[in-house]
Amino acid sequence: MPTHDHEEPFDRFLAEALPPPERLPDQPFVDRVRQQVRLDEALRARRARIFHRLGIELLSLVALGCALAAIGNSSAVAEFALEVPHVALAGLLVIFVAWVPLVASPTRRPDWS
Repeated sequence: MPTHDHEEPFDRFLAEALPPPERLPDQPFVDRVRQQVRLDEALRARRARIFHRLGIELLSLVALGCALAAIGNSSAVAEFALEVPHVALAGLLVIFVAWVPLVASPTRRPDWS
C-alpha cells in the first residue's frame, strides 16, 4: 500500500527501531517443510508414472481390440464363431486372461515403497 511522503520517515524510523530479533531458524518447522516438499515431489513423480502406465494399458487394450476386430472380420472366423459360440467366447476369455498378467507384470509395476 503506498504511503504518503510525510509518513515515510516515521515508517523508516519504526522499521529501524523495531526489527525482529536475530535468531536461528526454527529447526522442527524447517524439517517439516522439507519433508512436505519431498513428499510433494514423490507424489508428483508417482502421479506421472500412474498416468504413463494408464496410457500404456489403454493403448494395449485398444490394440488388442483392433486385432480381435480384424480377426473377427475374417469370414472363416465369423462362420466358426456362429457355429460354435462357446468356443469363441472361451478363446476371448483366454486372450483376456493372458493380457491381464502381461499388463500387471512385476517389471512394469510401480514401486510403492
